[in-house]
Amino acid sequence: RPQQKQTSAPDSATRGGTEPHVTAIASSALPAIVAAKPSGGVNMESISTRSGGRESATTVAMRPADSLYLTGWAFPAEGTGGCSAIGLAVDGKRVFPGTYGFRRADVAAFYKDSSRVDVGFSSVIPATDLGRGTHHGYVVCLDSAQGASRSYDPLTITVR
Repeated sequence: RPQQKQTSAPDSATRGGTEPHVTAIASSALPAIVAAKPSGGVNMESISTRSGGRESATTVAMRPADSLYLTGWAFPAEGTGGCSAIGLAVDGKRVFPGTYGFRRADVAAFYKDSSRVDVGFSSVIPATDLGRGTHHGYVVCLDSAQGASRSYDPLTITVR
């Protein structure tokens, strides 16, 4: 796998050909997101909270005043290039959009595919938007045909 790399705050020297941008996900895309298949092209690298809540590769505990910070890289399972939209699908009901298009030369080099260079993402989700309780989510990548790929392992988020 490509090396872990911070993607949440790149400077102009690390950006690719397009500016990173928040991707909107229409509610009509929810059925494709729920049906998304796991793909090695969707990877969560960093999961953290503002307060330093307990974290692991797939679990995080948060207080209501916290926010969830995710970074990683993603590209569609089919074809080349990047995602048309990216987000965190939670409980099969909601999708929180992310910022997509951060330069990831390490990913392009690993896959030997120059079309996969601007595939980094970041997302910040306030715990208040999730609500108290335990939630399950996946990072999802929509392609231009509205097909979807998702991360392999679910992320378990507990807001106390």
